[in-house]
Amino acid sequence: MFSLLEALKETCFKQPELNICIVGVDGSGKTSVLERAKGAFGSRLPPLPLSKITPTTGMNLAQVELARAKVTFWDLGGGASARSLWARYYAETHGVVFVVDAADADRLREARDAFRGALDHPDLADAPFLVLANKQDAVGACGADELATLFEVRELQRAGRRSVDLRACSCADAANVEESLLWLVHEAKALAPRAAPNE
Repeated sequence: MFSLLEALKETCFKQPELNICIVGVDGSGKTSVLERAKGAFGSRLPPLPLSKITPTTGMNLAQVELARAKVTFWDLGGGASARSLWARYYAETHGVVFVVDAADADRLREARDAFRGALDHPDLADAPFLVLANKQDAVGACGADELATLFEVRELQRAGRRSVDLRACSCADAANVEESLLWLVHEAKALAPRAAPNE
C-alpha cells in the first residue's frame, strides 16, 4: 500500500520540464538575461558578474526551478551566422525570450526581422514569446510602446492566436527581468502537451 501511495504522489506532483530559448541579435543582452535568471531563481552555478560576460559563440545554459517547474534556459549566439542554428532547438522549446537592445536604434529593424523569423517558424507555432526591450537604463533607449509598434506586438495580441508580450527591462539593474521571466514560464506551463514531465 505504501508503494502505491508513493507512486500516486509521484505521478500527481511531478514538475514539468520546460526549455526556454533566449535569442536576439548579438549584443542585445541575452547572456545578461541568463545570468539574471540564475541569480534570481537559484541555479547550481552562481551567476557571472555582468562585467565578465563575453559574446556568446555557441550556447550557454542554466537550469533553475521556478513556478513549480524545472526550467532550462538556452542562451543562443546572436551573430548573423549563428542565427541559422536557432531552429535546431525549436522542436524542444516551450517558450522564447527575444531580447532587444532598445538603445541601439540602428539595429532595431534587424532585430525585428530576426524576431519575425523565429515567430513564424512552424516548430514554435504554439510557443509563447516574451520580447524584452533591454537596456532601458541607457540614454535614448526606445520605450516599450514604440518597440511594440515596430514589432507589431499589439496586432499579434489582438489576433489572439498566440501568447506574445513585450516588456521593458534593464539587465544592468535587473529591473523587470524576474517578473517577465515568471510570466513566460507560467504561459509555457499552460501548454501542458508541449511540457514534458520528469522521468
